[in-house]
Amino acid sequence: MRAPALTALAVLAMLAGPAPAATLATGDAYAPYADRGREDGGLAVALVRAVYDRMGEPLRIEVLPWKRGYAMAATGRVDAAFPYAPSPEREADFVYSAPLFATRQVVYVRPGARAESSRPEGLAGLRICQPLGFALPARLAAMTAAGELRREEPGDLPTCFKMLDGDRADIVVVDERIGGAALAASGLPAGAVRVLPEAFAESTLHLIVPRSRADAAEFVARFDRAMAALRRGE
Repeated sequence: MRAPALTALAVLAMLAGPAPAATLATGDAYAPYADRGREDGGLAVALVRAVYDRMGEPLRIEVLPWKRGYAMAATGRVDAAFPYAPSPEREADFVYSAPLFATRQVVYVRPGARAESSRPEGLAGLRICQPLGFALPARLAAMTAAGELRREEPGDLPTCFKMLDGDRADIVVVDERIGGAALAASGLPAGAVRVLPEAFAESTLHLIVPRSRADAAEFVARFDRAMAALRRGE
């Protein structure tokens, strides 16, 4: 009695065709994590593709301006976006995956600058350069909102380093891998900026899924299971 039912299910599956590809948004000029100049598209792009290969699910990645990709994820026009660091504003609207990468945030200054401490209280009164679309660490965001820091927002991170060199900003606080790539892209000579010895903070980068999706938690759990299995070499 069960064979006809199984046959009917098989026919329905064939008629339905393959599952639609998930569409994920990322950006560019965020080396080494998202960078169209790299053959693999960046470390985060390569990792997300490998996770989806492990899941056996189709995937489409759209490289968009960061602000547009984020807005499309927030409104459900794409299934998810990556890579994003945690922030209170984002956490209100998105479910986060397990970390794609752990990061170490450092403080860049000009040689001879008065900033000598990476602690927030040692940065008060300075001009911080953080490009449009980049989230400030929570403590620095609060200081900016309170007027204790003045934020400069150019279009990209290499410009921040040029502003630092030209005394149009005092500090840049960013993941050391991203900062190293952006500094190289800025064309500044060696020694134009320096890193304070003490790290500012540790952080993480994630895939984010809008909470408006009914299956957001299941979507993230499936992704996390596949990423954990990939990292275990299964």
